[in-house]
Amino acid sequence: MIHDAMVEVTCDGDHCASVERIELDYVYHSYSGKSGQYEDNDSKIEKELIEDHEWTVIDGKHYCSEDCIKDN
Repeated sequence: MIHDAMVEVTCDGDHCASVERIELDYVYHSYSGKSGQYEDNDSKIEKELIEDHEWTVIDGKHYCSEDCIKDN
């Protein structure tokens, strides 16, 4: 089975092992649909982590819960 591209994000907390898999959107460069790419922009991925998975991003680090933030 072939799957669309995904990015794994691992919690930066010292004692956390949480991982989220974010499916990347495919963006076309023209109306013809003959060219495009997966959108792997970090800020878009972080936005999804925050809004859909309730993660927190602080100084480029990604935390899955408040407990993980307190441990660091």
